[in-house]
Amino acid sequence: MKHIKKETLSTYGLIFVALFWGLGFPALKVVSDSIPTFYLIGLRFFMAAVLLCIIFYRRLKKTNKALMYSAFILSMYLFACYFCATLGIKYTTSAKASFFSCLGLLIIPIILRLFYKEKISRRVIISIAICTAGLFLFSYTAGMGFYLSTGDLICLGCSVTGATHVIMTGRVARNQDPALLATIQMLFVSVWAFITAFLLEDFPDEISLNHWGVMIFLAIFCTAIAFVLLCTCTRYISSARAGVILTIEPVTGALFSAYLLKDHLGINGIIGGALIFAGMIYMELGESKRNDSSIATYVSPNQADALLCQADVSLIQKSGNIPSQEFPEQCDTSQKP
Repeated sequence: MKHIKKETLSTYGLIFVALFWGLGFPALKVVSDSIPTFYLIGLRFFMAAVLLCIIFYRRLKKTNKALMYSAFILSMYLFACYFCATLGIKYTTSAKASFFSCLGLLIIPIILRLFYKEKISRRVIISIAICTAGLFLFSYTAGMGFYLSTGDLICLGCSVTGATHVIMTGRVARNQDPALLATIQMLFVSVWAFITAFLLEDFPDEISLNHWGVMIFLAIFCTAIAFVLLCTCTRYISSARAGVILTIEPVTGALFSAYLLKDHLGINGIIGGALIFAGMIYMELGESKRNDSSIATYVSPNQADALLCQADVSLIQKSGNIPSQEFPEQCDTSQKP
């Protein structure tokens, strides 16, 4: 029962992660013109790490070598994901970059099957197929073509590293404090970003107060809260299922951009977004049925003993005509589970 409740709450938690990341799209668009990409990533993750250090300062003393190592590895995959997305879009169209950068939901089950020998349920596979079709429609534009450019391959690298990050987070977070794991990971990502920015970019002469406000929003909601939720929720949900849920990120990003920045979504975007939501709902309905079945068929040890005892008495009565009153204590079915 407790596990099922945690699983349900984790589903909602990942939906909030996707919503926060989606809201980050229009926020990034506002500040990206005035702050270079890698300085933007570094500032965002550093501010998030500082905030988490303040909130969870009592837990920091529990930091150990295993957690540091896990956060270090996770941060490399996470930064590689951001790096590939940033570099890839320079060598392909934004539509194709959006599609290939979001194919993690296809790559997650492949990685799980090849490296962890995990089987993926048929319902999840169908959900992945529906969401992939939705992603294609969502990002498709006239003249998009079906060839692979250098930028497409780099953006595909974004999906591979992002998928690996989700899988490893789910496995590592089971044995680590998720808040600490997110905090140390944020610190490492900010270090990689600042080093890259120092080598490739110039720091802006001035950042307006309005843009600092957007940066604070990105740091709090789209980074600190989102990654703590990710580290927490992937402990109770399979990586393949998490990948499907997180697919709604680009859809929510487009919806928020259309509402806040008046971006045009188009009929393909609407149909594609609907397919993605349909794929997620189809998967979650199957999971809820499975959970309901688990609850319905659960029998506590005491109840099981009572049922077995009743069955034995019934057989004895039929064979030997012995009244049930001779078994008053053994078959007390009034015991609470």
